Amino acid sequence: SQWAADSALKDYQSPPEKIHIIPYGANMDKVPTNEEAIQKQGFSPCRFLFLGLDWVRKGGDMVFKTFEILQQKGYDVHLTVCGCIPPPQYQNPKMTVIPFLNKNIESEEKRLFQILSETHFLFVPSRSDCTPIVFCEANAFGIPVITTNAGGIASVIEDGFNGHTLSLDANPEDYAIALNPYFKDPELYKQLVKNSRDAYNSKLNWDHWGRSLAQIIEQLTNK
Repeated sequence: SQWAADSALKDYQSPPEKIHIIPYGANMDKVPTNEEAIQKQGFSPCRFLFLGLDWVRKGGDMVFKTFEILQQKGYDVHLTVCGCIPPPQYQNPKMTVIPFLNKNIESEEKRLFQILSETHFLFVPSRSDCTPIVFCEANAFGIPVITTNAGGIASVIEDGFNGHTLSLDANPEDYAIALNPYFKDPELYKQLVKNSRDAYNSKLNWDHWGRSLAQIIEQLTNK
């Protein structure tokens, strides 16, 4: 990420010519075809997914509060929490909690694939993060990511293109405001979905990573 590259420059005085930024890919054995990924169904309900092991650091409370605000506004929304168990005060009849899914177990991998296929937004407003591979995986499914401009996230999610990166001091109402246009304009959401899959196709995949790394190695060995 650019964030890590900046640290190498500033904190370790690494020569700029020795630094290259190559984004990660999606750690999924199977991803939908391009056509499948962009054929997202309408918001009935709009399905949000919080996918992470750390409820606090990944901003779970912000997700829940935003989810409640959207409900209060009259929107038909559903929240799936996968990877952790929220504290007991976070309960809602329109929320599903899946403590953990292991992608190395075929049945659980299939369930995760189904969840991602039905998800409209991955909502992970991290308080701190490096470069979450789950964001690459979301884009592989045509899922826009709602997150923060923290750590290396902005090198994966471009604000307004394949998701939104709000500032760390944004509050739940700010997130609700950012999401509101997509409830009003289905075509706007469809474009965000297409952009998300395009980001995966163009750079957030391991083939691109391999080609980019091979090119750097070739340049170095030919010097």
